[in-house]
Amino acid sequence: MAQPMLFISDGQHPVEGVLVEIRSENGSSSTAISGASGELQLPAQKGPLLLKLSHLSFEPRFDTLDDLSKNHYVTLQEKSKQLKDVVVTGQYEAASAHNSVYRVKSIQEDRIRALGAVNLQQVLSQELNIRLSYDGALGESGMSLQGISGQNVKILLDGVPMTGREGNNVDLNQINLNNIERIEIVEGPMAINFGANALAGVINLITKKSIPNKWSVRADLQTESVGKSYGRSEGIHNQSLLAGYQINPRWYVQGSMNHHFFGGYKGLRTDRTFEWQPKNQWVGNGLLRYNQGSRSLHYLVDVMDEKIRVNGPQEFNQTYAFDTRYHSKRLMQQLVSEGKIFENHRYQVLAGYTRFKRETDFYRNDLFDRSKEILNEEDPQRLVEFNTLNLRGTLTRLKHSRWINYEAGYDIQMEERGGGRISGGLKEMSDYAFFTSAEIKLSPAIKIKPGIRIAYNNRFSSPPWVPALHTRIALDDRSDLRFGIARGYRAPSLRELYFVFFDANHSIRGNENLKPEQSTHLSGSINRNWTPHSSRNFRLELSGFYNRIQDRIGFATDPRQASVLTFSNIDQLSTQGLSLQSQMNYKSIGLNIGAMVIGLNNSIQGNAHPQNNKMLYSPELNSSLSYRWQKHQLSVQLFYKFTGKAPYLVSNPDGSFETRRSGDWHQSDLSISKGFMKNRLQLTAGLRNLFNVTQVASGLLAGAIHSAGPNMLIGYGRSAFVRASFQLHP
Repeated sequence: MAQPMLFISDGQHPVEGVLVEIRSENGSSSTAISGASGELQLPAQKGPLLLKLSHLSFEPRFDTLDDLSKNHYVTLQEKSKQLKDVVVTGQYEAASAHNSVYRVKSIQEDRIRALGAVNLQQVLSQELNIRLSYDGALGESGMSLQGISGQNVKILLDGVPMTGREGNNVDLNQINLNNIERIEIVEGPMAINFGANALAGVINLITKKSIPNKWSVRADLQTESVGKSYGRSEGIHNQSLLAGYQINPRWYVQGSMNHHFFGGYKGLRTDRTFEWQPKNQWVGNGLLRYNQGSRSLHYLVDVMDEKIRVNGPQEFNQTYAFDTRYHSKRLMQQLVSEGKIFENHRYQVLAGYTRFKRETDFYRNDLFDRSKEILNEEDPQRLVEFNTLNLRGTLTRLKHSRWINYEAGYDIQMEERGGGRISGGLKEMSDYAFFTSAEIKLSPAIKIKPGIRIAYNNRFSSPPWVPALHTRIALDDRSDLRFGIARGYRAPSLRELYFVFFDANHSIRGNENLKPEQSTHLSGSINRNWTPHSSRNFRLELSGFYNRIQDRIGFATDPRQASVLTFSNIDQLSTQGLSLQSQMNYKSIGLNIGAMVIGLNNSIQGNAHPQNNKMLYSPELNSSLSYRWQKHQLSVQLFYKFTGKAPYLVSNPDGSFETRRSGDWHQSDLSISKGFMKNRLQLTAGLRNLFNVTQVASGLLAGAIHSAGPNMLIGYGRSAFVRASFQLHP
């Protein structure tokens, strides 16, 4: 008979990191910590056993187990003064964000659902220090973090880098959140842990890997208007299904499917074209997990199929138009083994494989008989394809009673890129790295974390080593200081080196003579918590950062041909920022307010514009107000963000640059949720984009290919959404 297990949850999700003190009738005692599935193995002895369960975010619980012949399920009550802030990104083990040397922001599932968000773009739209962009020509969404573009932000799925159309620059609309438990954001270079392309930071999506019950099924239906448009073929319609089954204490299986339909947004256009392109997207994933004692093995697969339709204008007196269809497919697989080895050591071995394929069809659409004729079927530039293999392993020594713990690991990434838009056919690039860090307790109040990464790139000379040092100083049990200094490194991508695309609207060529980007990052923060009573909490944080990227890669005019854009090292980018964020909770009311100013300077060599070498600043404000009426299973959420005028570069035909400013805008969302049948059924209704913002003044950015003309697309108008979520479990 299998040894009995204890499963710990908060009623909806497993709780990891619970300290369980176990006392037997004869007086012997032992301690254990619950794993990622909220599980721990009970001792093989006769009952009764007295349990004491302790966790930072939950009220202590005492329990007695008499029958040790079966599994037991325990539910913890969350402390009203605490948030669910257990994080894993960049940590040796799951730990409270309060105790981490990094500033890790965690976005929980309840916030995701309150926003009515179905993709990553909708979640990040309300976050401070993150700015989003939308490409009207391709129907894609990008971002910047700390004033640095998305090519330097690494997006991970359970620690494995995600791949998109432009390689590392992933379309945020292609990241579905159906099976995501939380999102963790680490600002600033994470090159020690995650290597190249992490100069600005890391966004790690943590998937669900267990359930607190024997089985669980959740179905979601969401429908939304797009501006004033709504109907069967208009608006947004989203359907998803998530199911998990605990076969036995060792085996768990989970699967999900999501369908997202977006009918497009015309804006002020009266012809058949769209400002926001119609989209039809399917996403599915599956998980198989095996646990045995302190070790586990899981296999995760994630697939996506997306079609974006771009309608061309109908010419005068013509019965046809020339349209474009983008068909993207992505397959992600990962196999992860982790657990204890030796005494006080943990290991993790990870293998991840991603395949991304995108076909672009140009076709003649007969509007009279609805026939379609593909015009580029033989064009080699029709196809873009990526294959990426990630291999990663870590060995961590962690003993809470010792003054030093450490981690060592390897990180290998091998990438292939093919298709007709790559000069010379299939190209490949490989990165091999060894990294190590230590967490040193200089005193009960001071903890430092130095680390280095030694890397080899098969195409570029990497720095001999990339260092980082992070420090946390606990001023008292409610206040702390954090400091960080780190170096970053990014080799040019295969697209930047070998991309070639010429048609009626594009003239783009890669540059094989590019140099790698190298960066320096400084950051600091001070945090203070006031907790006079368990039902009241006030937190204040002041933080700042400075980044400098040398040999930054961006778009510029090709010196060999003025009509062609190419990638170039356009000298140096500096960004700096200062933010003040507060968090207040009083009983069932929560209020978050943040203010920030971001400075940006592009030092372009040979640029005689008077604003060159001048730091230009842009403000941001955000807030959220929530009220939870637990007795009636009712909650109200209001979100607001102001994005100030931002500087950007314009590349002139003569190769020079000048700095301009985009417009500013306000953004606000409102949602109301009501639970029924003990929260098995949850209805959410809301309004998105209350200020009805669609565009702000802009222009063609240096570093961007497509433009919507003189304006930058922000939203598709004020819209209303309704979401129904139904969950079944024993």
